[in-house]
Amino acid sequence: KEDYVLFLNRVMTGKGAWEFIHLCRRWGIRGKLAGEDRFIDDPAYVRRVMAACDGDQVQYIGRVSLDLKRELLGKARALVCPRGGGYMEVFGLATVEAMACGTPVLSTDCGAARELIEHGTTGGVFATLDDMGKGVYIIEQTTPEACRRQAERFDIPQTTQRYLELVGKVLQEGGW
Repeated sequence: KEDYVLFLNRVMTGKGAWEFIHLCRRWGIRGKLAGEDRFIDDPAYVRRVMAACDGDQVQYIGRVSLDLKRELLGKARALVCPRGGGYMEVFGLATVEAMACGTPVLSTDCGAARELIEHGTTGGVFATLDDMGKGVYIIEQTTPEACRRQAERFDIPQTTQRYLELVGKVLQEGGW
């Protein structure tokens, strides 16, 4: 692993890009901010985020190719997902991708984070950004192997089987 944490998501309000920059500064850790910055509803927000990145402590990368995404995820000490503002992540594909690369994930407790991350083993799920800052040490408790095992729970055959079981159960019980 290299000496940086990663933000990999759309650069939009609620996804936490602004919060990521401030967390990196507060933690005194290098950060790389990557993600879709075009076709966003609030281009002024993207410009503010870009301007807040100094290129040294926090580097703005923007949109990345699949190969660069894999490289960034594989080398990062952690993927940081400081979502807020009522944003509920329905699944969090980047979370599973990071763990598949052996990288732990730190996330605020919103949406599917608790279902994806095993707190203390594959990263951490925190109620607030302050809690996340206090719990950043969790990165050192994780192993790439544990992260990969967790990601394997979400492979296509297993996920498809669980959906079929759930649909069958709902149909058997007479609906929603």
